[in-house]
Amino acid sequence: MSFPKKPEANWPEKYIGIPWLLGGVKPCGFDCLGFLNWCYTHDFGFDTGIALTRRSQTSPTKIMAENAALCKNSLGGWQKIKTPTNGAGVLMRLRDVPCHVGIYWNGDVLHCDEYRKGVVRERVEDVGLNLVGYFLPKETTK
Repeated sequence: MSFPKKPEANWPEKYIGIPWLLGGVKPCGFDCLGFLNWCYTHDFGFDTGIALTRRSQTSPTKIMAENAALCKNSLGGWQKIKTPTNGAGVLMRLRDVPCHVGIYWNGDVLHCDEYRKGVVRERVEDVGLNLVGYFLPKETTK
């Protein structure tokens, strides 16, 4: 697996504590999908192909439904992997709906969590959501 750009060794640290923002797609505030998309673009040099045109005024229910649909529809361009590698997308389930994403890095998941109020880094086993699996964009698995 290789991304077009190798991230800095401590790239996750610059994001820890950035606030959660409904529909957020920039470092002033992220939601989970906005965070994944930003990191892949800016730290890994990879365009996920996920179009995030939402506004922060959208309702939480609508964002959750949109995240679930984006995750489901976007997985056609992603390949599920059995063993996580650094940079892999992590798909998690909330109330039986796959709708939360993060990035695997050295045994941790970096994700932007509404309940923890921002970007956090925690052990995979401590995330508290049901893990659906690990995914890589198909272009990186060739």
